[in-house]
Amino acid sequence: MLEPNHYLDHHRLLVVDDEEAVLKVTKVILNRAQYEVVTCENANDALHLLQRQSFDCVISDVAMPGKDGYDLVREIRQELHNNVPILMLTKKRNRQDVKKAVAAGITDYILKPIDENLLLDKVELCIKKGPGNKHTLNSPISETQAPASLFFDCRMQFISETYFVARIPFLIPCDTEVQIRTPLFDEIGISPPIIKLVSCKAIPMSLESRTYPYEAHFSLVGVLESDLRKIRIWINRESLQRRK
Repeated sequence: MLEPNHYLDHHRLLVVDDEEAVLKVTKVILNRAQYEVVTCENANDALHLLQRQSFDCVISDVAMPGKDGYDLVREIRQELHNNVPILMLTKKRNRQDVKKAVAAGITDYILKPIDENLLLDKVELCIKKGPGNKHTLNSPISETQAPASLFFDCRMQFISETYFVARIPFLIPCDTEVQIRTPLFDEIGISPPIIKLVSCKAIPMSLESRTYPYEAHFSLVGVLESDLRKIRIWINRESLQRRK
């Protein structure tokens, strides 16, 4: 079932869910916020619509007959090469489900049952219509509460005795203080070394670079001689294995 609404000069959203009740509730909430809403009940109809029309945001369920929400997101990103923001609205709340959705290419994740304020705020943030936090509670943070550390996934690419290269999800200024944890250091047999960011640059667009669009070079600072020997042994062993 395809149900287009026509609101001139408003952001257009595509909502995909096989439950008619969810489509109706979501549509009412978004219409009330002055969004134009198109609904459909399966991934194939959604892909067909995306080939013919432009949307400012896609909101999709995970569990649907035929292609599921993960399949839909992957095809939008890989087949249609479409960078439209995608919100996954689902009952699946396991951490692995969230990580799978992020890996597929979603922009954000919302749990059912629908929280109207949260939905509106996340849609607004995704399409950059405004600063967000218009519908949800927020609070400033005091100076004593402010210290924090931010961790993110990256992908190791290359290691030498003096530096390593990794693909990272966003641009980091040089000389930023960073820490890294990776199974590679466990395999080599060394503790995480002190590292310094030397350079960070964008890399040519590819499937991998959609998730990790920057290449960062990190210098290994003050590596102990015992750890340096372990790095050399590991590199030599890897080189021999590649020649076989």
